[in-house]
Amino acid sequence: MKKKIILFVVALLMAVTAHAQFEEGKFYAGASLTGLNMSYSGADNLNLGVQGKLGYFFTDDLMLLGLIDFQMNSNALTPNRFMTGVGARYYIEQNGIFLGANTKFVHIKNYNDFMPGVEVGYAFFVSGTSTLMTFVLYLTRLIDPITDISESMTDKYPSALLEKAVSEFSKLPGIGRKSALRLVLYMLRREDEEVDAFGRAITTLKHEVKYCRVCHNISDTEVCPICSDVRRDDTTICVVENIQDVMAVEKTQQYNGLYHVLGGIISPMDGIGPNDIAVESLVERVKSGKIKEVILALSSTMEGDTTNFYISRKLAGFDVAVSVIARGISVGDELEYTDEVTLGRSIINRTPFKQ
Repeated sequence: MKKKIILFVVALLMAVTAHAQFEEGKFYAGASLTGLNMSYSGADNLNLGVQGKLGYFFTDDLMLLGLIDFQMNSNALTPNRFMTGVGARYYIEQNGIFLGANTKFVHIKNYNDFMPGVEVGYAFFVSGTSTLMTFVLYLTRLIDPITDISESMTDKYPSALLEKAVSEFSKLPGIGRKSALRLVLYMLRREDEEVDAFGRAITTLKHEVKYCRVCHNISDTEVCPICSDVRRDDTTICVVENIQDVMAVEKTQQYNGLYHVLGGIISPMDGIGPNDIAVESLVERVKSGKIKEVILALSSTMEGDTTNFYISRKLAGFDVAVSVIARGISVGDELEYTDEVTLGRSIINRTPFKQ
């Protein structure tokens, strides 16, 4: 990820301290105006920032510092910015030079990120209780998303309809505003019939699609074609996480049984518990007594293993075989580049060699 170095120079920062010494137990408080431009015009509008700082010397010459910053932009195309952060400074008492490091939380409209940085400056005393800080240099490391977000927010669209369409497309996973703009402009270049057909397909899918009442797979009817196919082995159920997994297993053409789509896996970190996935309907299918084997084909992750364990416990009281799909080295992989867990499982779950 490309990184940029941005320099901020803040001149004449007045700070008031409990004493003009960098001694343990002293407090520091400061305020400043930032973002000022020496020129102003009706086109540029006024940009103004206010920053406040509060620090405490927990030992001589070394201070912990907290800050809060708000940048207001009167130009409607440029979003306001809010920052808050913590850091530390070391003062060289002999000459007043200080070095510091900090990290800030940045909020720009709908974008949030953390921004680490370092600073160097000079402080000299103007009275017994005041110091004047001048030439405070901030060297801040910013990653591209902040720049990209700010630039995208300041894009001026020639049409409100275009901006609304871009906003809707950018809600799709993996689609940023620039990609969304390309897609919208592409759709504008297509024939009206193509665009209408695209819109109808999405709307019809959302309102008319059905989920199989047996396995929860997507279907056009109450029972999906797989569950209603009499040629399939109805004594075996393959449990998968989502509809994409059904399609993946079907592509192998090695399985001829039925499926059960959970609609997710147990993941406490994401707030998904056992009651949020279709486990009880699986138990009801097994209760019928017709099922002889349940194949657990879930992801080989901690969440997948947790879900496997939970399902196996729920089915422990039934006369049904519970199996898990084999795990090991992929075809074409080299041992040198295989992770230890996968290689270890491959050795433990080795199979007889067949000629």
